[in-house]
Amino acid sequence: VFKLECLKIKHKANHFALRAKLSIKATQQAYAELQKLKAA
Repeated sequence: VFKLECLKIKHKANHFALRAKLSIKATQQAYAELQKLKAA
């Protein structure tokens, strides 16, 4: 049971990190698009 709980917590943290990475990437892409529009 304890092992399972540890795995769950680990998975949750990993999932959160993955989502954070994705949102950062999306934000960077949106910012790059904005810069392109400003330069145009």
